[in-house]
Amino acid sequence: MAGEGQERLRKDAARWFARMRGPDAAAHRVAFEVWCAIPANLHAYQRLESRFEESKVLGASRLETLRWSPPPRRVPRATPWIAGLALAGCAVLAATAVLRPAGPAAAERQYVSAIGEIRTVALSNGARLVLDTDSRASSATKDGVIRVRLEHGRARLIAEDDQAVVAQAGTAEVRGRGASLDLTLTGPDGAQVTLLRGRAEVRPLTASRLMPARFTRLDARQPLRVDVEGRSRPVAPAPGEAAWPTGLRTFDRAPLSTVTSIANRYDRRQIRFADPALAKLELTGVFRVTETERLAKALAAAFHLTLTTPANGDLVLARPDA
Repeated sequence: MAGEGQERLRKDAARWFARMRGPDAAAHRVAFEVWCAIPANLHAYQRLESRFEESKVLGASRLETLRWSPPPRRVPRATPWIAGLALAGCAVLAATAVLRPAGPAAAERQYVSAIGEIRTVALSNGARLVLDTDSRASSATKDGVIRVRLEHGRARLIAEDDQAVVAQAGTAEVRGRGASLDLTLTGPDGAQVTLLRGRAEVRPLTASRLMPARFTRLDARQPLRVDVEGRSRPVAPAPGEAAWPTGLRTFDRAPLSTVTSIANRYDRRQIRFADPALAKLELTGVFRVTETERLAKALAAAFHLTLTTPANGDLVLARPDA
């Protein structure tokens, strides 16, 4: 029965995926966001969307990965059947180049996302890296182990089953297998790590070389914060935060100040309040925080506010009588 349930969930996710990319997507938006409010539905849709984004990245990078060519050398004239084998060999090498970046296996590749962009990139052996808005990370694969270093912002590392990964964010080093991880930089050298799936353990990087710190096992969906001194402590998970790669957030009586602080990370234009008291109003529901102007209009309609745009392009919410 469990298998039938998973298959039904995959089919539902596929239908929503096609529907939300069709001409009538706007008409289905509310129903779609309600459907995504159920964690199992959201996970199925997110996995499907990640696979789609991964295929786009691989397609876009095909020409770049095939750009490498060996230095010219003199080749003796070949008979037709030898030339045919040579062309077949080139085709195999080209196909391999698409799957593996040219150069040494341990060479790092840099990935960057712009403000407002949530970017999914393909790593080796089916693993994926999702960069949140305004983020930067590097990755390399050596001896079959995927190594990722978060340099700015936030990222999600998604490994295939039983795939070995090593991740670094600030003072935290994470070692896992078949793991999906959220990595967030929380300040100068500070970091937060959340295990979503698989097995993983973490240790601080500031320990003495004479007595290296031991790895501590991560509990699923329990964020662990590691500070600049290497001290670690569990923190409360933020409701709906695990869905960030979809751009959707679930709020339960959240102050508008919390809602807008999240949305403002995805746009150079900022949602502001003409009256500071408006920041204390509470919001419940599922909203797409990556579309700042649309969210501001929704907030204005929900709380009967006016929305104005000054010369700097910000979105200012105010009371009608202000």
